[in-house]
Amino acid sequence: MPYMDLPRIKSGRDRKNMYFMILIILLFAVPLIWISINIHSAKTAWRILLECILGIASGSLLVFIVSAMTGYSLADILSQSMQLAAGDFAKDPQMSALFGMSGLSDTEKKAAFESMATLSINTLPSMLLLWGAIISYVEYLILERLFALSGRPVSRLGALADFSFPKNAMWGFMIIFVLSMLVSFMKLIEDSVFLTNINLIIEYAFCLQGISLLFFMFRQKRWPKVFAAVITIIFLLNVIGQTLLFLIGGIDLFFGIKQKIRAKAEK
Repeated sequence: MPYMDLPRIKSGRDRKNMYFMILIILLFAVPLIWISINIHSAKTAWRILLECILGIASGSLLVFIVSAMTGYSLADILSQSMQLAAGDFAKDPQMSALFGMSGLSDTEKKAAFESMATLSINTLPSMLLLWGAIISYVEYLILERLFALSGRPVSRLGALADFSFPKNAMWGFMIIFVLSMLVSFMKLIEDSVFLTNINLIIEYAFCLQGISLLFFMFRQKRWPKVFAAVITIIFLLNVIGQTLLFLIGGIDLFFGIKQKIRAKAEK
């Protein structure tokens, strides 16, 4: 009986490329498959998206575990690659100018780039979740329109302006943060990496709530939502804007701004 031989992985670089490819496939395939299966179900669209993100998180974790068990830890390979790249960037005048490091010595440049590389590696879990959420959201918008052409009812995603975390989400986020601090204090796991990712995930959630409030206000004023999208992009590209989105998201979660505006409009 004919059979196909599996390709043999001959080097750490081959394995790294293979794991990267698996991660990319997970980011795009998990939402595509899960949304296609559940879009006609009774589940809400936001629950389906949450399940997509959890699926990506579980799959990514499995990839990192398998890579470590096979002796080619993806985290170590990434760290080594980023450190090598930091050395190359420090010698490149254009890269130094791009990051405003032209006035620094080569040693200082290398230290700065290595610090950036370490931060990138440490925040990889939360970044995977962020990109998983973005890709899942975009794929849902596309698939929702395609499956609607069949005439069968689909679970509608709804406008971003209508999105809101549950009212008790604020307390949930606070409990998660306190528990993460407790775990870190007890030295159960590496504190800096764990806390960094927990903080980033909470910040992403608050920023999402802030973006939703921004779109909601534009809809209430009957302003073109394209301007809300432009403002959102500008805010996300700088620290001050991200902080503003975080703050208004937290205020909306705590005080229920959208609910109060809706109630006032209905009177």
